[in-house]
Amino acid sequence: PYIILNGNSSSQTVFQGSVFNRFSVANSTGGITWNATNGRITVSEGGLYLITAFTNGSNSDSAGFTLNRNGGAIGISTQGQVSGTMNLTLINPLNANDYVTMIASRNSYVNTGPNNQKIMLYKLG
Repeated sequence: PYIILNGNSSSQTVFQGSVFNRFSVANSTGGITWNATNGRITVSEGGLYLITAFTNGSNSDSAGFTLNRNGGAIGISTQGQVSGTMNLTLINPLNANDYVTMIASRNSYVNTGPNNQKIMLYKLG
């Protein structure tokens, strides 16, 4: 199973603690679902997952994001004064019905178009 989400608008101002949710499903198989209302990617099968995400800061005084599993941080991106790509790639175990969210760890203005923001989850093995 895997899912690829692309950004779906030109920009978004996100505040610390808010969910990045301006994505559209580019491709998906195996029952992984996307909920744009709450920004959750929910997996249908347990296992090890490769999770990668990136966004582009745009002249931010500070920027950054965390990837959360069921509300708790599993990884933190580059943080600080960023005008450019912030990314994070990790391998993490997920159980069936766990969800992953991308959360702003600082106030940021980001470009969220298809080439500027993406999240991908791939089940390994």
